[in-house]
Amino acid sequence: MITKYAERTGINYVAIDQTIRMSWVRNNLGKDIIPQGNLDNALLFFNKSDIKEEAIKILDTFSDHPFIFNLGHGVLPKTSVESIEHLVKVIKNYRKCSKINK
Repeated sequence: MITKYAERTGINYVAIDQTIRMSWVRNNLGKDIIPQGNLDNALLFFNKSDIKEEAIKILDTFSDHPFIFNLGHGVLPKTSVESIEHLVKVIKNYRKCSKINK
């Protein structure tokens, strides 16, 4: 469905929520479509190691493909600033993104 929609509309980016496996996105979207997503926003209520683990899984999936890291759906109202700061730090320190963060 996403690939047909992208072909018909000519979009370059597509938002992916947490219900779609990033491995599916990686294997089914062409190189011309840049995915955005898909960390589960509820994960920001868990501990820092869980946040890091899931974020790195997503980053690893797209380490050699254009990608916009984002939440599957926006920040929930009770999300702590510390959790968001931790997530940003994980992304900025990701080993394969070091060239982007200079």
